[in-house]
Amino acid sequence: MKVYDVRDPNGTDDGIIIIGGLIGELIITFTCLLDYILASPQNQNFFFSDESIEQFLNDLFGGDDSQFPDNYCVINLAKSIEELAGEGEVQPEKIAKLARDPANIADFGLGFMFDVQKELVLSTDVIEVLYRAIAKVALKKPRDLIPIPEVPEDADDDAKEELANQTE
Repeated sequence: MKVYDVRDPNGTDDGIIIIGGLIGELIITFTCLLDYILASPQNQNFFFSDESIEQFLNDLFGGDDSQFPDNYCVINLAKSIEELAGEGEVQPEKIAKLARDPANIADFGLGFMFDVQKELVLSTDVIEVLYRAIAKVALKKPRDLIPIPEVPEDADDDAKEELANQTE
């Protein structure tokens, strides 16, 4: 099931529609988690690091056990990443900052969430860390595909079984 933002042009009947889409839900969830952790005096020094959020997102969306399809977590921007980055190399920190700019947000619900961020008591730190982690994950070069070996017609049963085990 897909998660769409309100007024998402790609939204269809195969998912749910919520304000802010999946990104909004992640922001709300991590803000609530941080509030809960900081409510206890023993956790006052806790901070979400880019690395821990990035590792969580890698495991959630790209891990071996992930059940999420490609393009499940999407930030719709008014401009392409290349246009936002301008000249030079695309830096995750720069893209994360520009993706939070209201002029670059194409999702209605996510833009609305940022407009009423103070009323919703959303943590700016959580949003910045989450966006940096998403940008790092999104801009990471994908692993090279490993071709599936072909089983020769004249291979014996042991060789066929070994190749079958390698491809699982």
